[in-house]
Amino acid sequence: RALGGLCGWSIYYPLDVIKSEIQIDDLRPGHRKYISYFDCIKQIYQQQNMMKTFYRRYFSGMLKAIPTNSACFFAYEEVYRLLE
Repeated sequence: RALGGLCGWSIYYPLDVIKSEIQIDDLRPGHRKYISYFDCIKQIYQQQNMMKTFYRRYFSGMLKAIPTNSACFFAYEEVYRLLE
């Protein structure tokens, strides 16, 4: 169960970093740093260490993800068992 959550977060985490970068970007015309998700990825790749940027704070996120996903799977199985 926890392994499934770990795999999911490994894929989701870089996407969340991109989402956060775009959310904090200035929305005023002429002041935007990124014009799209792909532009954000490209700029992170060109200007920064991509893996370090995408996976910073990953370990602390995993400490949260493992119990969170375990609880979700447990709740799902219990509800499924009760409905049978």
